[in-house]
Amino acid sequence: MKAFFAWQQRALLGAAANDASACADVSALWREVERRVDEVGPLPRYVFDDKAYKERCNNVADKLRRVSEGDVEHYMRILMGNEEWIEDGTTHAVIKLVRTMSRGVEHYRNHPVTRAIETRLRRLLIAKHCGRSCLVRALATMDEHGANALEQFGVCAFLHARVVQTIAAKMKCLPGADGGGVRGSVLTNARAVGRYPHSYRMFDLGDADERAPVPVPVEAVQPGLLYIPGDRCFPVVDAFYFVTAPAGGAAGSKRRRGAACESESERWSLVGVQVTRRHAHGTTTFAVNDFVGRLASFFGNWAQVERKLSWEIIYVQHAASQPMERRQRAQRL
Repeated sequence: MKAFFAWQQRALLGAAANDASACADVSALWREVERRVDEVGPLPRYVFDDKAYKERCNNVADKLRRVSEGDVEHYMRILMGNEEWIEDGTTHAVIKLVRTMSRGVEHYRNHPVTRAIETRLRRLLIAKHCGRSCLVRALATMDEHGANALEQFGVCAFLHARVVQTIAAKMKCLPGADGGGVRGSVLTNARAVGRYPHSYRMFDLGDADERAPVPVPVEAVQPGLLYIPGDRCFPVVDAFYFVTAPAGGAAGSKRRRGAACESESERWSLVGVQVTRRHAHGTTTFAVNDFVGRLASFFGNWAQVERKLSWEIIYVQHAASQPMERRQRAQRL
């Protein structure tokens, strides 16, 4: 791809050797190529032709718009890596063929063409299936399919109060490295507001070279709203939400909905949700800083919220997973 681009721009590249303006033009053109590859895949016939690229983008949008109820299970299997490729001579704007190895055996699977398309598919399927029981059933299944479904869509189960009640009753607070005591979860506080998420919001923060999204005003932060990132590579957690509780267990403390951090009598908690099959799910200080930085870019005047926050992360594991025995660590980089 880069070689073809260099051949196309050979005249401009020659001028760029001694011309800063021409060098900047080449860099801008290459960034556009990379952006198109991220959108439609590394297909030169679409990436290097403006008309073909626009038609391809429209084709992708049309196919996603036409996803029917009957297609949902098919695309869910694709996102979970369980949909085998069928050779029928057709091409697809949103699906590609990939080769995988499992236990020394080669398999062929369907996969979204790009990460951008995968994100759009995931948003679409969560919107269609977020409240359905098929996602909640994954919490109880023992097979590999259920484990994959859990990792992809398990955070949606937190929109069911009964599921969160069960998790709160059975969760195990992991001790710290010093072996000291553990703090109880805010989910067990009967006076806490928002401990059972009532709705969700999917969000994307975009890349560094894209226009930053308009920050959510701090006054609009609501307890019980489950924030689900569209990008599965979001650092540290798969979703999060805010919970408020009376400070010091004070009775009779009330809060106006939609008025974040107004009262000193309230204690705010950020509850992160991490769904995993692994028995260890540590992170790095870089990922933690990235996570906090993304929160600061998403919420306006984040410092006003952060100074009142306590943090907890809930790890939801598949039934067949090896249980975690210690608190997960952030490796210093």
